[in-house]
Amino acid sequence: MEGLITPFDLPVECFPDYEKILDEDPTCVGTVNIMLKGRVTASTASGYKSVVDRFRAFCLEKKYQFPKFTAETALRFVKEAFEKGARLSFFQKVVPALAMLEEVVGQTDSALSGTVCSAVTAFKRELALTRGIVKKATGYSYGIIRYLVQKEMLPGRASCGKYRPNIFVPSSEQ
Repeated sequence: MEGLITPFDLPVECFPDYEKILDEDPTCVGTVNIMLKGRVTASTASGYKSVVDRFRAFCLEKKYQFPKFTAETALRFVKEAFEKGARLSFFQKVVPALAMLEEVVGQTDSALSGTVCSAVTAFKRELALTRGIVKKATGYSYGIIRYLVQKEMLPGRASCGKYRPNIFVPSSEQ
């Protein structure tokens, strides 16, 4: 249908109720577009689009059912993604993206079983081990921080005790 914008660029057949409306009145494409926007926000769709597109390509290549899918299909998808070197950021989005796909197409029985979620968690843990060590900020002593605050942020050292005497002690009283 020309001008129709569906979530994740899915075919109109994935939305049979809207397809019936369009068959009855092809001029209401704009109204149906507004109705379809309610299924998923634009920012959510753009965040999950790469995962859904990758899943669609996987299903087409392997001849699995799409957009509705089984737990086995999802499990095979995440397994292959891990074997092909998918990054941690991919695995952080895969379950929410596929859950959103299920919601958008009205899949009543979720295929995202405990097995699929456990596998994704295991892959995330494995990939987290390969990340570099996060360098923490250098710890500074109170004296250095006080010196920096007095020197850089307050106009006069002697005057800082006037504002909050319980925190600042003028340098002559050290």
